[in-house]
Amino acid sequence: VEILAMDNTQDEYLDKKYFSREIIRAIQEGRKKAGFNVEDRIVLGYTGKEDVFAVHQDEIAREVLATEVTEGELGGAEYTNTVDIDGSTYTLWLKRA
Repeated sequence: VEILAMDNTQDEYLDKKYFSREIIRAIQEGRKKAGFNVEDRIVLGYTGKEDVFAVHQDEIAREVLATEVTEGELGGAEYTNTVDIDGSTYTLWLKRA
């Protein structure tokens, strides 16, 4: 009996894409709660979901107008939120650039 290994590459990509959209949504919600203007550029700090940021960081930055994205706590943040998506927790820090 031959056991075939399934290629999970596509599933992993789709999972990361799903999380990237959820991260973008959470950041946009945070921008609104913080009272940022629509056109304001931001600096974004994060912890958690490093695998998603590794693949989709440029897309996330572009969508939320982030001029800088850094892993770790962001000093002087104007907004902080810990988000849970499907049992996976990550924290976002936002401040105007």
